[in-house]
Amino acid sequence: MFGRTYDDLLEMSDDWRKNMIKRSKCNDLDFNNYYTGYFTVGVGGGRVGTIIDLGSRDDLQKKYQYQETVGHGQGYASIHRTNKTLLILKDSYRNHTFQAMDESAVLFRDTSSSFSVRVILGHVYALRIIDTYKHKSERVVKMLVLAYQPNQSVTIQWEILK
Repeated sequence: MFGRTYDDLLEMSDDWRKNMIKRSKCNDLDFNNYYTGYFTVGVGGGRVGTIIDLGSRDDLQKKYQYQETVGHGQGYASIHRTNKTLLILKDSYRNHTFQAMDESAVLFRDTSSSFSVRVILGHVYALRIIDTYKHKSERVVKMLVLAYQPNQSVTIQWEILK
């Protein structure tokens, strides 16, 4: 653990050990620690997860053939879920119709480990994190990479999909 031996851990104060446990709990999303330049989900105790790179907003518009507005925000904004299906705009934002996303099956399949994907500026991601300690409760999120400094930092916009 962090380059320390078992004997080192025995000599550390209880406060230090409790602090390390607190910092290690509830880690839903990691950047750059497990794999350089990657997001990793399902890294906290009792957590497993899946993360999928859905591509750029332009990629989504081309794949799903919906009408986009200036700024390419309608497709991303429209992503939501119904049960175990992700939905995205079908044609025009004015019609309020949606279509199932092909990536739904992969996102909602059974998983028992963590999952990693490369960070790419401007890409949209869908992630699902399951807490195996809390009766398999799950959190499903969409996120967009707004800024990325390789190996240093990443800024995201995210929203929980209920």
